[in-house]
Amino acid sequence: MKTAIKVFLYLGIIVGAIGAGVAFISSFLALPVSLGYLVSVVGCLIPVIVDSIALKKLKVANSKSELTGISVIVLIFGGIIAGILMLVASEDDLLSFNESRVVTPKVDEAKEEKKTEDLEEELNKLKDLKEAGTITEEEYDTLRAKAVEKFTKD
Repeated sequence: MKTAIKVFLYLGIIVGAIGAGVAFISSFLALPVSLGYLVSVVGCLIPVIVDSIALKKLKVANSKSELTGISVIVLIFGGIIAGILMLVASEDDLLSFNESRVVTPKVDEAKEEKKTEDLEEELNKLKDLKEAGTITEEEYDTLRAKAVEKFTKD
């Protein structure tokens, strides 16, 4: 559905641009009525602008409600088919291939490195305590397991 909407928006842009070009060239051929032709140039550019904005909104929208307003504007000033498709499309149809919805988890490497260093430091302290005879082997094993568990949960 999203692809069909894009096709009709692009068609509206292409047809509007061709119409604006023809009207602009015609305005130079018929100088006495050139104001009327220039008005038609503006009239042909409105769908181009509206459809271009709709394409950008379609790309970055995270919900259908974000597209309702531009869908109505496209329906009125842009392409009727594209506007209808935007209004009747479901949330899944509009957002299924949206690149902005693909979330990649960002791992803070500095934080992970600090966490690893802290765990290493904690384990070295426990090892030193065990070697000094301050704690027993059993206490060392228990404390070591707790330290590893603590740092893997965070």
